[in-house]
Amino acid sequence: MEALATYLDEEVTQDNDELDELLLELERFAKNEMDTSYIIAAYIYRGHHEYIKGELPTSNDFYQKAVDLSLIFKDTMLLAKGYRGLGNVFNNQGKYKKANEYYFKSLEVLDLVENTEEKIKFNMGTNSNIGTIYYNLGRYNKAINYFSKSLLVQKDFENWGSIANNYNNIGICYIGIEKYDLALSYLDSSLVIMETQDILLNSRANTISNIGSIYLEKKDTSAAVVNIQKALSIYEQTDDQYHLAKARLSLAILSQGDDAIEQALLALETAKRIDAYPVQMEVYQFLHKRYRETGQHEKSLEMLEAFNEIKNKTKREESLLQLSEYEKEKELDKLQMKSEGALSSMTKKYSSKIYIILTSIIITVISFLFIIWVKSRKQKKEKEAFLKEIDKLKLQLDSNVESNTELIKGDLPFSKDEINVASGNKLNETDLGILVVLYKDPSISNRMIASEVNLSIEGVRSSLKKMYRLFDIELPKNKKLALILKVIRLSKDYYNA
Repeated sequence: MEALATYLDEEVTQDNDELDELLLELERFAKNEMDTSYIIAAYIYRGHHEYIKGELPTSNDFYQKAVDLSLIFKDTMLLAKGYRGLGNVFNNQGKYKKANEYYFKSLEVLDLVENTEEKIKFNMGTNSNIGTIYYNLGRYNKAINYFSKSLLVQKDFENWGSIANNYNNIGICYIGIEKYDLALSYLDSSLVIMETQDILLNSRANTISNIGSIYLEKKDTSAAVVNIQKALSIYEQTDDQYHLAKARLSLAILSQGDDAIEQALLALETAKRIDAYPVQMEVYQFLHKRYRETGQHEKSLEMLEAFNEIKNKTKREESLLQLSEYEKEKELDKLQMKSEGALSSMTKKYSSKIYIILTSIIITVISFLFIIWVKSRKQKKEKEAFLKEIDKLKLQLDSNVESNTELIKGDLPFSKDEINVASGNKLNETDLGILVVLYKDPSISNRMIASEVNLSIEGVRSSLKKMYRLFDIELPKNKKLALILKVIRLSKDYYNA
């Protein structure tokens, strides 16, 4: 049971439908064993998995069940996890005050618990979440306080990606309260860490863009243009279309005459390519104003009409989404009531058969867990074989470093050209950064990769899926190991050629 729980700690963060049945069986097994800790843990796993899938009402239900049971059986750590899970759901829904209520509850219940590493890291994440809430509410001083609390702990654990991210967060908070020199200090610190720790280009570009925004506020147009152009160049290099559109709009705002309109039209073209409606609306507003100022009233009117069209379209989509969520919740309520009624009726009519049914369920669960155990052993042996070969090839590659200068970031002996040729030149800086992390630790989880490269878990997952496809990795498990092994083999063949 403990081994299964350890396996789920990583896998539950993946948007993987195959886990649904496994999580359901875990819940059934825990209930059959009457182990309340595992029952609560099963609810939390299911809550988090539904959250990753975007099923927020269902996620909320599981987290609430975990909280209710934790309160009854006084399981403090699981109660804190349940509260934070509820906070994440409300945060995702934009209900910031409600989210903060649950974040604070998760901190309060752990006040009397001794400071274990698990508690310290848990509170570190919760403090960052609270900081984000206060930033979204415009309460910048409060946000700075909680980002700083999280930062102190991150320094102890040398979590450089999160440290740089929190410096950046504190910097943009100081922009909000117009303390531009302090903001610049924190953003510069964030940028230094990103460069020395080789954190991904996109994160650096975002920080450089924020620095440009400070110079814009300080009326230093030339410095603002330099930084925004530098960020724009990185966004073009990494093919980050959303931030590329935002950077072009910023340049348009800083420009005059035809140059301003040209930059704005480029921003609009980029935003349309990715259906970034909020950015399109900003550009339309800008062009409406500029065309009106230059006496081009017909074009100004076209921009205003386009703005209103998108505004009305997004309102309709939001209304439909809210209606869909409402109808889904109502339908779930009906199904639950119907199921409860049917279960009650069946219990009354067939109480003599309950023992047989329960026995069948227990046998099914045991069989299912045995199959998982067998698969797990097979996958473990496969993993050990991969790791052994990776270590062997890495030693061989290390001996080639002195005679080869074609290295990518981190001074690791990859042949960047060979990898790009094998992938059809479709790898970007983000993909290469993830390969660097995998080279250092082939067994690393997606969650830790996201922390190392300062990227979302969804972003890591998307990059890995792309590389699995490009490098023909088709294994059901151990895909990351197979991927880095193939990359190392390509590099070894290149150096030996």
